[in-house]
Amino acid sequence: MSPSGDQATQTKVASLAHNMVAGLEALPTVPTLPLTDTRHRMDLGPASTERDPLNAIVRNTNVVGPSRGRLSGMRVSVKDSVAIGEIPMTCGSAALQKFVPTGDSSVVRRLLDEGAIITAVTNMDDLAFAGSGETSVYGATLNPFDRNLLAGGSSGGAAASLYYGDHDVALGTDQGGSVRVPASWCGVLGFKPTHGMIPYTGVAAMEPTLDHVGLLTRTVEPLIRTLNAVEGPDGQDLRQHQYQRQATIDRSPNGTGTLAGTRVRIVSKTREQSSREVIEAFDETVRSLRAHGVDIGTSGVDPAFWGPISSGLFIEGMRHTIDGARPAYGGAEYQWAEYTDALGRGIEEHYAALSPQIAATLTAARDLAETSPNRYYGRALAARENLRRDYFNALDGVDFLIEPTVPSLPARVDDYAEDPAGIADRSWSVLENTSSANVIGFPSISLPLGTFCGLPVGVMVTAAPWNDYALLQFAAACESEIGWNAALDLPDLIGGDV
Repeated sequence: MSPSGDQATQTKVASLAHNMVAGLEALPTVPTLPLTDTRHRMDLGPASTERDPLNAIVRNTNVVGPSRGRLSGMRVSVKDSVAIGEIPMTCGSAALQKFVPTGDSSVVRRLLDEGAIITAVTNMDDLAFAGSGETSVYGATLNPFDRNLLAGGSSGGAAASLYYGDHDVALGTDQGGSVRVPASWCGVLGFKPTHGMIPYTGVAAMEPTLDHVGLLTRTVEPLIRTLNAVEGPDGQDLRQHQYQRQATIDRSPNGTGTLAGTRVRIVSKTREQSSREVIEAFDETVRSLRAHGVDIGTSGVDPAFWGPISSGLFIEGMRHTIDGARPAYGGAEYQWAEYTDALGRGIEEHYAALSPQIAATLTAARDLAETSPNRYYGRALAARENLRRDYFNALDGVDFLIEPTVPSLPARVDDYAEDPAGIADRSWSVLENTSSANVIGFPSISLPLGTFCGLPVGVMVTAAPWNDYALLQFAAACESEIGWNAALDLPDLIGGDV
């Protein structure tokens, strides 16, 4: 073909491509999140240091649903990564300081429709990339038992907010332990349900296979009541495809409602790798459970055997999220374009102000995109199925697995103050025990059963998928027969109404 022929062909191809793209304009625009009808929807601004000494609250709110329901009067704080329409949502980051969702996330809409009151937006680690509670653009969230210590993260503000007088339930998110870690360090309950049980529509995503909405409370009853109100498919979140295959989910009490006869196995690997202080507190809890009739053995399951699965999913999965390039395979899925657009712009404009964890993750994702795109993501998905099989085998013939929630006691606020790499390592190391439940999607809860020298030590209990209510019944039995934080001098509610 002559050069002129080549040019003619290129022109025709360019014209065809232009017409193909132009034709896409016929597609309807992506709808915004719906705005729930409310009686009040007010942003009351940040709390003062005197009213928020733990730095748990990003802003106070008064968002009240249209009518009474199952959660009437329930006061709920909401993590800064969950959309509340017309209230700023910043994800604790410099990248999203100007972002205001147009409507409500599915979980917030369900809370409001059932009569709950959204009382606050809570502090969190920068874009939820850490588990220590110290990387927020608003500063670290402090531990209610000792304000020289951290609350944990990334839902640290959610956990700490429960020590104020105007929050009954805290809504958090958990991609690697972000509900259960701060629950352990702050001495409250932190529940991550089966993957997809609570819809994620309108919540800042990281990686769909790891994303979970979670709940934090000081007692079991409001946790169960809230889960009943917010769980179930919303028809927009493909994380929920397994839920839609469930013929029934047993929400009724099982067994006797007592600890006696419950069969649990200790995950020996994670216990052995915990600090001396945590092992001592955990073993004391095991003795108490055994004294109440719990059948306790050990399990050889090794969460780390198949490699760094969560990292393999998270690094490239987060790149897909930021790029807004995740296909909705298998059905309709809500694409939260206003969020991904704002996130992409914010990261580009404020990159220097982001935490070292974010910078390292984005650098790694960029390197993988250039050298071996999606290779390790695919390997991680395959390894995940092996780990799921191991956990199913470990639960065969027993009710639950138990282990320390976090391998260490709460960290000091000032440690690594001038060492970004040290902060990054610490912020991820606290997730060593919790992340496997995110990878495999099993329900898991941190219970405030252990103590060491005046500090809480959480005990994590994990069940097979869709046994969420059996897990919460076990928690209720622990609360009734053993009690929470029994050896601790609990902090008084701080500041009354914040």
